[in-house]
Amino acid sequence: MINILLSVRRPFSGKILSGEKKWELRKNAPRLNKGDSVTLWLYESGKDGKRAIIGKCRLVVTASLYLYPPKGILELAIKNACVTEEHLRNYLPCCVWKVTAPVKLPAAVPLSVFGLTRPPLSWQYISPEQAVILEKAASLTSKMCVECQLWSGWDGCCMSLASGHLWEEMPSDHPACDDFKPEEIEQEEEDDA
Repeated sequence: MINILLSVRRPFSGKILSGEKKWELRKNAPRLNKGDSVTLWLYESGKDGKRAIIGKCRLVVTASLYLYPPKGILELAIKNACVTEEHLRNYLPCCVWKVTAPVKLPAAVPLSVFGLTRPPLSWQYISPEQAVILEKAASLTSKMCVECQLWSGWDGCCMSLASGHLWEEMPSDHPACDDFKPEEIEQEEEDDA
């Protein structure tokens, strides 16, 4: 399993997670062997972005898009990459990354959770240990601590950055858990439905 952290700006990050954007355009592509399974972790970058990991998807295939693509390929790229013809022509030559199976994380995950201080300019490989942390985040409930805006997979327990016990279960009477109100947050989710 290969895991890649991919920096994506708004509105493209949302279009990937909604399934509307099926092709991501990059100047280069990872070296893959036939049969490699690749998970792309989406870091929402830019001044309007969350500046955190907001979701994941699968990388199915990569292909080169040359400076003068045939008309049919150009139109297909414009549609599937959700870009204008001018944007695409200015970006050529490039690589197309076909993405599928998008999953939005229950809460945004800051890079500091798995030891990074800066996002990649475009993309970077991440270690299996870092991917385990992100998979854990993806599988947790959507309960969120009001204080730290991170997720909590344990009832009455916050995994606050302020607590210093990010991956340890803490007692619900810990000072960092004072602002954790799962009933209030769950109620807000029901109201949104």
